[in-house]
Amino acid sequence: MKLSKMFVTGCDYKTEWQLPWFLENYKKFNDTPVAVADFGMTPMMKGWLEDQKVGILESTAILDRGWFAKPTTMMLASEQAEYVCWIDTDCQVFGDISGIFNFVEPNKLAMVEDKPWTARRGEKWHNSGVVAFTGIPTILRKWVEHVNQNPEVGDQEVLHEIVKNDLNRLIHITDLPNTYNWLRIQILDGDDNPNKLVLHHTGKKGNEEIIDIVLRNSEGETKLLTKSEISRNNALGAVFVALTNKEMKELNVAYGVKIKSLNTGKLKSVGFEEGMVITKIDNEPIETVEELTTKLNQTGRGILVEFLTKSGKRDYIGIGL
Repeated sequence: MKLSKMFVTGCDYKTEWQLPWFLENYKKFNDTPVAVADFGMTPMMKGWLEDQKVGILESTAILDRGWFAKPTTMMLASEQAEYVCWIDTDCQVFGDISGIFNFVEPNKLAMVEDKPWTARRGEKWHNSGVVAFTGIPTILRKWVEHVNQNPEVGDQEVLHEIVKNDLNRLIHITDLPNTYNWLRIQILDGDDNPNKLVLHHTGKKGNEEIIDIVLRNSEGETKLLTKSEISRNNALGAVFVALTNKEMKELNVAYGVKIKSLNTGKLKSVGFEEGMVITKIDNEPIETVEELTTKLNQTGRGILVEFLTKSGKRDYIGIGL
């Protein structure tokens, strides 16, 4: 049965590290169904989404750039719901955003004006990070056609060329309130709103902001990790720390990695608990967090994990055996 409303986002293996952070923020305030388009995610992340009971839309990225698959994904999503809203994974949700559908008009895309680009480029732009619509507007079909024929720069630039004329923009685009897509550059320009519902962390600098937020939330402090490390840890549902010299002495071991915190994910589902110390995988000593996450995320075969319980008892768990 077709849904009344749904949100949809999407990512590939390069940006999937943002997904657990995005979904956690979204679900705090929203119960409208959300689906994730697969632009080339890893099997690990798709497995994590299935564990979270999040729907996956099959899609195909164009030229290894997932954002060009966005318009096509929006068309696919329209087959599943009467009203659809695309939202980028680098958007931080601060509240209930279901009211966005109240602004949707037939045969038009509802979008927020990209005020920083409008100011810098001398003509009106709209930001494609949040796009709401009903059915399949004519402009959406044109957008799909143009990104397939001429995938240059980004999906937003392609759309802008289609509606560049003021009359075309008026015919095809409905202005959304800025609070549904507040751009981080607006804040840099001295323009902020405490009542914003979505903060869009655009660009490379925005990614750095998200990494900082993710790490502060998980460990209370900031340290340097790669995006792939964040992605692996999120999918496993755990935060790991190396043992201190004092802990190794107390446990009478020369190596091991401790599970500092544990949320829903692969490890919790097979019986691991916070405070356990993983010492070996397939009888090979584990000395660093990187070694552990790499081995735990191996696909295609089972692994045997040796660990110490919080009481110091040695035990074993098989994963994927």
